[in-house]
Amino acid sequence: MNRRSPTRLAALVLVSIICPAQHSVSAGSLERVTVQLDGPSCLPRHDIISALSTLPGIHLTDISVPDHLLIDIDPSLLDRHQALANITGAIGSPGCRIQPMQSCISASFAASVRPATKE
Repeated sequence: MNRRSPTRLAALVLVSIICPAQHSVSAGSLERVTVQLDGPSCLPRHDIISALSTLPGIHLTDISVPDHLLIDIDPSLLDRHQALANITGAIGSPGCRIQPMQSCISASFAASVRPATKE
């Protein structure tokens, strides 16, 4: 039951194009966190923006890529691990899995990233 729809395939291609530039957001002052949303109970787009806009350190949420969030965070207020925990707490549910996009991390950046924890 893990069929890839044309929309998902297009989204993956778009994310692979966007990801190489993810670490140079806004003149280097912000860090880009990319996550994939999967499941029947994920919030509608406007609810995701509302929920994430209240979190400290989150500056922009781009929902233009289907089933993905491109989130700019202020690393002086929270690190990537804290951001992912806050994002999951704000919009996660048993029917909506939030998965960090590890494939977008370059080799030089990977050493500073903690692996995602499984629940």
